[in-house]
Amino acid sequence: ETPRILREGDVSGEMISRVIGKPVEHGAVGASPRVSGSMKSHYAPEHVLKIVSADDLPGETQFLARHFKTFSLIAPEKIAKRFSTVAEKVRGYKDAKELQVNLYKWLHELDRDGGDVIFAVEPELTDSSAGVLDRLTRAAAERPNKESK
Repeated sequence: ETPRILREGDVSGEMISRVIGKPVEHGAVGASPRVSGSMKSHYAPEHVLKIVSADDLPGETQFLARHFKTFSLIAPEKIAKRFSTVAEKVRGYKDAKELQVNLYKWLHELDRDGGDVIFAVEPELTDSSAGVLDRLTRAAAERPNKESK
């Protein structure tokens, strides 16, 4: 009766709504089928992954430095360039689409070769970034019974 998006992706609810001519709801309800990537934690790296705002990033990195910890970073290009001299590894993106295309590859690389913590600067929330923000949030979700490096 009412279309529902179970997992955000490249095609937004607004896009679907325009085509079918009726509103689209978001999120699973009750006994909705389990779909790939719908669990709270999905592709979680071994290292701690923290999603931070651009404003909070300097304080977060200073806190780590005081505790002799290192970090890697996924951020918009402008921010990535500023932190490239203090981070173990940095991956910069132009827009949410580039982040979406590279997210899992970058998480894998930084998990393997990066610092003690991986910071990801949250992309601005738009229709086009909702899917990648959902995947990023799932990758950063706490995992019970799993110790982080």
